[in-house]
Formats: sequence, structure tokens, C-alpha cells
Amino acid sequence: MVMLAKAIVFITLALIFYTIGVFSEKKQVH
Repeated sequence: MVMLAKAIVFITLALIFYTIGVFSEKKQVH
């Protein structure tokens, strides 16, 4: 159960950082 909870939290954080990264790239126009 603990490993599953850690995995869910890790995946959620990864998705959040990925979304922020994509948003930042779209926001910055080179």
C-alpha cells in the first residue's frame, strides 16, 4: 500500500512538472 501511494504521488508530481514545462515552453517565444 505504501509503495502504491508513493508511486501515485511520484506520477502526479511528474505530470505537474511536465505540464509546467510544456506551458513554459509555449509561453516563451524564441
